[in-house]
Amino acid sequence: MDKLACRLAGPADVDILHALLQAAFGPLQAVVSSRPTALDEDAATLTQRLAQGQLFAIGELEGRAVATACLLPTDCAGVAEIKRVAVLPQWQGHGCGQQLLAWLEPLAQAHGYARLRLSIRRKLPGNLAFYLRCGYVRSGEEPHPRAPDDAIVWLEKELV
Repeated sequence: MDKLACRLAGPADVDILHALLQAAFGPLQAVVSSRPTALDEDAATLTQRLAQGQLFAIGELEGRAVATACLLPTDCAGVAEIKRVAVLPQWQGHGCGQQLLAWLEPLAQAHGYARLRLSIRRKLPGNLAFYLRCGYVRSGEEPHPRAPDDAIVWLEKELV
């Protein structure tokens, strides 16, 4: 696979971010019992997130956006959270997500973060396997607030 060209998103990219989130998270509705909150994002919420300093990355192949992820601060010093990791379905399994996460790590370090954390749904074991391959380790589990038949699995990665 070609190398993913990664860049930070700006206000002009909200439609691209929205399209990526819809395409990647939409199919998950057939697997999980509660609607993924990423599907509730729209131009207004994405614009607000960018204005609040949340960093959205966009990964492109041959000039076409195929992946995104968000890096945002947490209440814990030195810890950032990864959210909204989305890869177009036709590009999943081709290394796009892994390349995008690898691009975000030095960016996180440059912003003073020493550790990244993220959460996934237990009902998505493929996502768990993906993040374990990317060097994340399980750090906890809790009931899903909107899906009693599911749980949230927390993962973390120390940045070296």
